[in-house]
Amino acid sequence: MDAVVLARLLIFDIRRIPTSSMAPTLIGADDGGDRVLVDRLTPRLRAPRRWEIAAFRHPLDGQRELVKRVAGLPKKRSGSSMAISS
Repeated sequence: MDAVVLARLLIFDIRRIPTSSMAPTLIGADDGGDRVLVDRLTPRLRAPRRWEIAAFRHPLDGQRELVKRVAGLPKKRSGSSMAISS
């Protein structure tokens, strides 16, 4: 039993998808809610990679959990351009 608690604290966690922003890939709590197994070890070993799913606490509201896909990375450009005309 102690090994399971230790593994859950250090290696993995189970999170519920809070919103439907990832639909149709992952269904949020609004529509029944999927659960995901979160790897806690890998983010300590390397930086996140594009298109991976990241679970984290909201920076302004620590009670709120978010699950989002990594789209942009530091020092990377998105590849699309936007023109603004006046």
